[in-house]
Amino acid sequence: MKHLFLVTTVLLALTMTTKGFSQSCPIPDPLDKAMAMGTWQGNFTLDGEIKSLQLDLSEKNNALQTQLLIPFISKVFIQTDTEICQSEELHVKFQVDNKDFELVGRINNNTMSGKISSRNSSPFTADNSIQEIFSLKKSNSNN
Repeated sequence: MKHLFLVTTVLLALTMTTKGFSQSCPIPDPLDKAMAMGTWQGNFTLDGEIKSLQLDLSEKNNALQTQLLIPFISKVFIQTDTEICQSEELHVKFQVDNKDFELVGRINNNTMSGKISSRNSSPFTADNSIQEIFSLKKSNSNN
């Protein structure tokens, strides 16, 4: 009987402590589209050099629209596919010279930072992949 009492006590104690430690992280609320709208300007690194970058985010017919400007590649805006995912990240997919790239960023107040990556050969570098960091600030005129 003492053995049964001891086992029950230990199991009860373990159940109570593991329940407190096993709480999962809640899924964050999605990023508010209004917070993302506007003009974002800044830079990204490319093989150690700093290059300029601009994102113009707007909404048309309840769909997120993004135009991307990378002046050292093109003087015209690059069309993109954009979505905001559940993890509060902005995903901007685009092509340069028929090569696929993705910009993934997080917004914190009026700043956005993240990475630009590619899974195929890059017009920027000679290797077969690219993963560069970027940092943008929201323009005051569109807050």
